[in-house]
Amino acid sequence: MSVIDTPQGPLALPPTQPEVLDIEKDVLESDLELEMWHGMRDGYRQQYIELFNDKQRRRYQDTVSGGEVVYDVARHAQQQVVWHTPARLPEEVVHGIRRSAAKLFKVQFGDVQRGGWW
Repeated sequence: MSVIDTPQGPLALPPTQPEVLDIEKDVLESDLELEMWHGMRDGYRQQYIELFNDKQRRRYQDTVSGGEVVYDVARHAQQQVVWHTPARLPEEVVHGIRRSAAKLFKVQFGDVQRGGWW
């Protein structure tokens, strides 16, 4: 959220919302879907395939929470951030945030102000 001082008064720019994409989890889910397809093609019962996939998901969660590395995601070890401007909020909420930021700017700050507090 950025606010600049203009001759007409403070101008609050639209808030920006970051979205973190978990590439590693997406890769795992794709691999598990492929395993399910192979298992069904080879005649395994769906309940056993789902048990296997649930076990793999738990192992992945253990890895993410600090356990030993059990799923090789090093080749995909990246997170991407997508920025949405304006933030994906209802329009009236975005306008409310901008109005509040402009009022706070008028009382507290001068020239330029940036905050990640909305």
